[in-house]
Amino acid sequence: MSWQEDAAISQRHHPNLLMLFLARVNMTNGDLPAGLYRELLPQTLRDIEFCVTNLRSLPEDLDLTWPHFATIYLEAGNLTEIPQSLVRLASFDLSLALNPIATISTSILEGNDGYLHIGGTLISELPEIVDNVSPTLKIRLDNTNISFFWN
Repeated sequence: MSWQEDAAISQRHHPNLLMLFLARVNMTNGDLPAGLYRELLPQTLRDIEFCVTNLRSLPEDLDLTWPHFATIYLEAGNLTEIPQSLVRLASFDLSLALNPIATISTSILEGNDGYLHIGGTLISELPEIVDNVSPTLKIRLDNTNISFFWN
């Protein structure tokens, strides 16, 4: 999929956009197209969902243009790790379900007080020590190889 910067979704051209949903999309080289991150996305955009894509990486500066505290679902893709730019977005509702992610860092759990769905991934254990875990954080771990929880 080619989606260049000159056709970007932006605050200037799409000021009322609430939701962005892409399903069954083949992205060139598995990279996020420039038109989806090079310009500041609309301030009204609160829900970004990709389902069944070949997305394998996210830009390091994604948190500079994507909305913070939003709902972000990047499901059934090819992400093998959780990028720090995604962690910095501090999504209220984040789903990385059905990606071949094998490990999870403490940073995605710390300070998160919303929802995290990592079901259907290759994760087999959670970090042993995590500081600043919110008592309201809800994690879905279905269809993983996690067989125990640290005390």
